[in-house]
Amino acid sequence: MLDSNSELDETRDLKGCIVVSLQQLKAFHLTVSAVMIDLAALRETVLTRPGMKSRYKKNLARAAKKSRPLVREAMQSYDDLIQSTLEDGTAAGNPSTVGMNIH
Repeated sequence: MLDSNSELDETRDLKGCIVVSLQQLKAFHLTVSAVMIDLAALRETVLTRPGMKSRYKKNLARAAKKSRPLVREAMQSYDDLIQSTLEDGTAAGNPSTVGMNIH
């Protein structure tokens, strides 16, 4: 027979691990999103008029603006999942320690 305290500790450890994993996945998602935005702007810049730095900046801003709602929604999903895991009262950590502002 397993000790109930031991099972509780294992559950807490597992949930803490899940929260950390979700936070890392969230950070990875943000990084990939930023790379995708940059590549979209670069592609458009190079294919239309190579060498125009101001055009690149405009394209980057436009691509970021277009993807902002999708990234925001994904980040909220991660936060909700992390929060629901934390609400079980077993995981340590702050779900909002990982992330970046997408303006």
